[in-house]
Amino acid sequence: MNHSRRAGQERGYRSSARARELGDALTQVREKAELTADSLAKSLSWSPSKISRMESGKRGSSEMDVAIYAVKCGAPRPELERLRQLARETDAEYRLQAHGRDLPDNLRSLIRLENTADAIINYDLVSIPGLLQTEDYVRALLGMSKQMSEGQFEPRVLARLS
Repeated sequence: MNHSRRAGQERGYRSSARARELGDALTQVREKAELTADSLAKSLSWSPSKISRMESGKRGSSEMDVAIYAVKCGAPRPELERLRQLARETDAEYRLQAHGRDLPDNLRSLIRLENTADAIINYDLVSIPGLLQTEDYVRALLGMSKQMSEGQFEPRVLARLS
């Protein structure tokens, strides 16, 4: 790899888990507002590629850009604050994010990260990797947990299978 290409990668052409989660959240806000990426870019006087890079996590997004983007999409105040907090965090500070009541926060974040990963490496002598698990296996595995109520069981089984 030549030096100029390596420098380009260090400037943000490779996305991090935090940047992908922020990008996914921005995309959801835009889609909820029923805006296309092009129409949002035009209304903000930004290039369509800036919107695309923010949403894909392949561009560092300042807290100010995230706030402008979210406000233009009509994001409610709590969502705006969540997005700003995510933009403020560094990759080193990034932790699993809150996502609602149906699934535990850490499970929702892990699902999002798994869906956007380039590769998943798993080594475990005792359990079957997630993508190879059958419904019966998932139910038996989760059934051994003493940490969830009955109401949490089905949503976790369905999330695991999807």
